[in-house]
Amino acid sequence: MGGLILTIIELAKAITTPVRNTPHRVSPADSYPLSVVVTKSITYILRFLFHCVQFTFIFRYGNIVINRYHSIAKIGLTHLVIANFCTWFEAIVFETLEQLHKSTTSSPIANYLSNITLPSTTAIMATLSTTTLVASSSGTTDDGGNSTVSVVTFIKAISSTAQNNSSKVASRYEIITRIESTMNVYLYPCLIEYSLISLTVFFLMWKNVGKTREPFLLRFGDRHVFTVNCSRASRGLLVGGIILLVTILTLIPTYLLDDDAISVTHITELVLLFVSLLFVCISFAQTTKLYHDPHAHVDAFDRVLILITTVGDFAYSFFGLFASLFGEQSASKLPLAIEISIGFLAIFQTFLQSGFILDTLHRRTRTKEEIRNKPGREAVTALLLINLGK
Repeated sequence: MGGLILTIIELAKAITTPVRNTPHRVSPADSYPLSVVVTKSITYILRFLFHCVQFTFIFRYGNIVINRYHSIAKIGLTHLVIANFCTWFEAIVFETLEQLHKSTTSSPIANYLSNITLPSTTAIMATLSTTTLVASSSGTTDDGGNSTVSVVTFIKAISSTAQNNSSKVASRYEIITRIESTMNVYLYPCLIEYSLISLTVFFLMWKNVGKTREPFLLRFGDRHVFTVNCSRASRGLLVGGIILLVTILTLIPTYLLDDDAISVTHITELVLLFVSLLFVCISFAQTTKLYHDPHAHVDAFDRVLILITTVGDFAYSFFGLFASLFGEQSASKLPLAIEISIGFLAIFQTFLQSGFILDTLHRRTRTKEEIRNKPGREAVTALLLINLGK
């Protein structure tokens, strides 16, 4: 849904983009030729239709096994995997460019350039009309003077009409741009997650082309009975829910306190990192009691996703740490040691949590006591909600 909303906003922005009629006319920086506007609009329409059809296909046929036309099916699924990977990569690049553009426009040089104005067409036409009227009032009352005044009046009327139309288009474009800049922060992660999920589903379909299930799996699957045992998770759910609620409540001062908002954000992040690191250690200590099966079936795609996200989280944490060490002093009133501690804790927590996930994928229960006590379930449940709050 987030990807569809983002595509609709981009389509509206493309439609309301000011059109540059002639190549010699001075136009705004955000104006484009008509061919570019039409091409962008068609692109976003096709992207919207692609997401709708793909969404319907995944929900209706995401669990099928293709047993006919294997070569054609593999070619089509390979194309879908590559298309979703390109969508994921494009969303990351566009979000990065958007953040760089925001940081550039907020610089002092950009603010200085934005204050530089050029004389408008209305001012020029007003000067011309004033000059002509002065000339006509000084004694030029022949037919040539009257024709000159009428031509200037006609050009001025056309200029004012064009300016009113362009101002309406610019106002609509500014409204759409403001909506886009506000919602992009929340919608781009949805598009990224949707692309990764679609890529995973199509990769699994490609991997299972021509394969059939074992008979005992078919007999079990025909019953359509799925049970989830949620015992030994109530305390972890309670603790994690309280931490998540407190995290949401700490967002309120960011809208009420302009001066202390950054300090509250840093303190909240530091507390969440410390608590999540504590629960990772507790979960690690409890799950090590289980049997480690080195030959347990673990999907290779799960490992790849964990490693990719770990590398991305490492890069984000390292860049934040370098910014704290070598960057300028931030607007927060907290000491620099707090920001450095956040960077080190984020790196260590990512390293420990990724290792915990990879190790737990091979853990299995063997005794009745382990099945009854379920070691580590409460801590993992709390850790799940804490990561949601982060």
